[in-house]
Amino acid sequence: MGKKGKRQYKAPSKDKEYPYPSRYGSHESMVVENNEGDAWIACRDEKGPYVTSRTHLDSGLMDPYRLTTAKFRRGMVKKHYPDLIEEYDV
Repeated sequence: MGKKGKRQYKAPSKDKEYPYPSRYGSHESMVVENNEGDAWIACRDEKGPYVTSRTHLDSGLMDPYRLTTAKFRRGMVKKHYPDLIEEYDV
């Protein structure tokens, strides 16, 4: 129960608007570079650029490439879009 006079924990407000259409999926509005012949698309979210498959774009499902580790994201960007890698070096 706790001691008398102690303040209870109050969760932070969730009124802040999220800048992207969803927290887990990739959407057309997030696309940075799009090579027509390539199966990979460069997108950007709050963590920086990442590369995802065309099939994950606007699918309504979670995008596993968006939720990967920073090391994997950096490697994929370096492999498919080396010109975007400079954003990680900031």
